[in-house]
Amino acid sequence: MIQQQMIEIIQQLHPEYGETQIRLMLNQAMDEYVERCGISIEDSDTFNTDSSTMYFDFSTYLGSISDDDELLEITRVDYDDEPINRLVGADGLEGT
Repeated sequence: MIQQQMIEIIQQLHPEYGETQIRLMLNQAMDEYVERCGISIEDSDTFNTDSSTMYFDFSTYLGSISDDDELLEITRVDYDDEPINRLVGADGLEGT
């Protein structure tokens, strides 16, 4: 079922709701569902690092991640086949 069909069904039951409001509620419900279910797309790649580069464009290395995708979490980073225990973010604060 596509989103427009869901909107039409909801409007039959609740004609007081506008399309924009229903679309927002459907998107929120989808986000909550994905968060609870732990649905994820995993990918990995290997590339050479450069000491003068601080940020890397994931779409360059991971073909399945485009500039339009929302990257939610990096779960692991390895350097020379060894996991890095912590990451330092752009703000300079250490994370786990």
